[in-house]
Amino acid sequence: MEKLTSKKVLELVQPKLCAEEVVEDVIATYNDEDNPMSIGDIEELTEAWTDMREWKREEKGRLKGEAETYICAERQYDRTTGKYYVPQDANPIFFGDFVGDYNQDLVNQVYKTGQSPQCWLRVFVPKHECLGNNFRLEVVSTPDDTAIVGWLVIVD
Repeated sequence: MEKLTSKKVLELVQPKLCAEEVVEDVIATYNDEDNPMSIGDIEELTEAWTDMREWKREEKGRLKGEAETYICAERQYDRTTGKYYVPQDANPIFFGDFVGDYNQDLVNQVYKTGQSPQCWLRVFVPKHECLGNNFRLEVVSTPDDTAIVGWLVIVD
């Protein structure tokens, strides 16, 4: 399989990242009753969000100690002790935030084989200053960097 490039990663996440309901939620972050945006401003933000050429990669590296931030076993809450624990038969999950997606088969594979720390993390931000200060796209790929395990948009 061919290794992923930043351009390919953005192409793969674009359909869900740029879905109408996601764009509406992004715009709603800035457009409120007290401070309504002009049509021009809305169009500018929409273009900046949906044009993948208007995103830049800020970093790329292995997950290492951050692996459980993205891929971990589903925890249960014990009301008796007031603590969370991981059941023996727990399913691995990929955390999401604002919007995202994941491949459950790959999540299972990298978690159960202990390869999560070797997965790659790419972080992208919109070049648009306003969007770039508030949103970031984080994409986790397999240890061989050939497939996306999952991705999510973080709202800062």
